[in-house]
Amino acid sequence: MRGIFDGVYRRLRPELQRMFRLMGGDLREFDAETAGALADVSERDAIELLRDLHAHRLLERVTSRMLVPGLVGLEEPVDGSQECYQLHDLLREFAQELAAEDPAEVVATARRLSALRLRQVEDIVAGAQYGRASAMCAAAEVQVHHSFSNEDYGTCWRLVASLAELYEIIGFPGAWPTLHERGTAAAHAIGDERARIAMLLAEGTHRAEVTPGVWTQGFMLRV
Repeated sequence: MRGIFDGVYRRLRPELQRMFRLMGGDLREFDAETAGALADVSERDAIELLRDLHAHRLLERVTSRMLVPGLVGLEEPVDGSQECYQLHDLLREFAQELAAEDPAEVVATARRLSALRLRQVEDIVAGAQYGRASAMCAAAEVQVHHSFSNEDYGTCWRLVASLAELYEIIGFPGAWPTLHERGTAAAHAIGDERARIAMLLAEGTHRAEVTPGVWTQGFMLRV
């Protein structure tokens, strides 16, 4: 099968080859916004790249988990910005092999994706769009770990802080202690007092939910 994949890949124009390589990470679905962030191109260009890869049978079109039926404003627009695609597992493995040839690009791509997830979580909180919060939180939680591993500490703690705001509305997950640990370690790694305080506040919000009225004294002592 690898020989077949390689033959198709070699016939792609360079920008399609690059997009295909960048899709070899942990993501299971790609819309225009996500693909645009991966490749650092506009959403309009990303739509065309996704459609071309689909035409070459390297992607299959699926229904995005990020779209929630019945929510105002989430009907698929005619510009294709909500079209969603995914890679078969074997093709993902092939893309990962190709991407591994350029580690610097892999790190840069992960940083762009982490920045996108941060913007998306902030937009959900600002717009109170909680219908798609669960799926977006799952995607953002993955990027917390990736951003920390890639030493993108500024994005890491901001992601954790923004997730805490969202969790205050929808409830804190069991993974919160690990996420908070990552955010706190990132804050200390860059020596940012604002980030350290943000992590304390985030944990305070969590404890206020778990043990109302009990957390205040310990929080003040830590600050």
